[in-house]
Amino acid sequence: MGIKHEINHLMSAIRYSLSGLKVAMRETAFRQGMVLGVVHYMLVYFINVAFQIKLVLIILWPLIMAAELFNSAVERVVDHISPEWNEFAKCAKDMCSAAVGMLIVTTITAWCLVAFHIFVR
Repeated sequence: MGIKHEINHLMSAIRYSLSGLKVAMRETAFRQGMVLGVVHYMLVYFINVAFQIKLVLIILWPLIMAAELFNSAVERVVDHISPEWNEFAKCAKDMCSAAVGMLIVTTITAWCLVAFHIFVR
């Protein structure tokens, strides 16, 4: 396999990713996450803390958004395969939602620790 094949594969992967993001932008939770991400990064930029702390905060937001993408993907597949109510489908959707929630709680906890570090220390 030559370099041309590798470049074509990379370009296809980029197109698929952009297509996925275009679909995700139709999801309310994803759009809300994008807005909160802008606020999140503005706060990270302006706070006066060590680089390592900023790095952790920078990494957290894309993890939330990735989990939201997985959550939306699972919901779409489950709704397509099982349009009627189903306990297994509900569990799958609830667990994906819980994953997003856990990352949100982790991010909020990190921000609380940063605030404690800045204001109480």
